Amino acid sequence: MRYCFPTKDYLSYEKLASVLDPSPTSAPSLWRRVFDRQAVLAVFYQLDYAADVPRVSKCIRIRKERNSSLQYVLVPTVYLHGQELSDSHVSAILGSAVLRKPEDVTRLLESLDTAGMEEEDGLKFC
Repeated sequence: MRYCFPTKDYLSYEKLASVLDPSPTSAPSLWRRVFDRQAVLAVFYQLDYAADVPRVSKCIRIRKERNSSLQYVLVPTVYLHGQELSDSHVSAILGSAVLRKPEDVTRLLESLDTAGMEEEDGLKFC
């Protein structure tokens, strides 16, 4: 005896996408983001999902920390191909190791976008 299940019992990709991503953009960005207000953490990342084993190729993690004068500052940590880059890379791009204005995040994202086009061993940023 053969069983036939109606297709309405199965979850469609369209339904799953509408639940998980209710407001798709017209031009999807390569960058994804996670904001955790309780942990005071923001993460921007690019996922290489077409690889045999999906992996995060580029990532910026922003945490709230106290500086030496006990003021809260937002500190970005940059990862490229699984390796954490030193604070000097962030300072070279922003002129500081901390975020001072919202545009600093955009500058970091743009510099990581061009990092893949630069020499692999130099990890130069524009």
